[in-house]
Amino acid sequence: MQKDVHFYLTYALAIKAGIARETALRIAWADQFVDECTEPGLHGTQTQATAADWHNRRVQETVIVPFHFVPGGEGDNRWMVTPNSANVRELLAAAGDDPIRMGIALHALQDSYSHEGFTGWEEKANAMRPWYHPARLIPNIGHAEIAEADDLDAIWRDHRRDKKINNRRRGKDCAIATMEYLAIAQIFSKAIRKKSRAAGQRYPSEAIDVVGYKKRKQAFRKLAGDPEIRFSEITEDFERRCGDCFRAAARRHQAKAMELMATL
Repeated sequence: MQKDVHFYLTYALAIKAGIARETALRIAWADQFVDECTEPGLHGTQTQATAADWHNRRVQETVIVPFHFVPGGEGDNRWMVTPNSANVRELLAAAGDDPIRMGIALHALQDSYSHEGFTGWEEKANAMRPWYHPARLIPNIGHAEIAEADDLDAIWRDHRRDKKINNRRRGKDCAIATMEYLAIAQIFSKAIRKKSRAAGQRYPSEAIDVVGYKKRKQAFRKLAGDPEIRFSEITEDFERRCGDCFRAAARRHQAKAMELMATL
């Protein structure tokens, strides 16, 4: 998933769930900021790695797997990602009523759909192209060889399983799972939870069906009733106000994820 889902759709669904704008923005900002925080900073925490660091096994263990490729814990390769897995649900539950940590956990949930069938380790299980393809120069980490795996408009073939992948269908399932989580989150009243469940099947399909990344972002803004919102315009202010809270929440998320990983 890209910014259209991690920020704009998350924000729209949070608003539709009846969440106050500031809280909805905190959740959505933290969700997208997971992909932005590439520097450890003063607190030694990062949630995204640059391509230059992908080979680093420690980065795979502490960044790529906990925040983006949470293992499904099932099948022959227990490190492979499965949508909305028990491990992802544990991370969501552990977020409690902290909007920042909720956003971080939602990122893991949403990535569990676009990263299905891959692991966060550098291994042959992730290889998608024949040995002579230029993409094989990229480390076999996650879906690195299949860039379109994150594009909601893409339909592609997973040659390892001889299976056609429709990202829009995945996106709808992801959006519904996001809405269902927002409906049961601890910070919301029973009335809001009931309303969210009723809306959970309708809003995602309407929004995900829009074709084109920029058009889809605008559709999500409209869905939120906030057509002028721009991640690029709010992130500096949120990083200043919430950066320390984000890194503290990220450390707790990371610790919980690595605890779950230790059982594999």
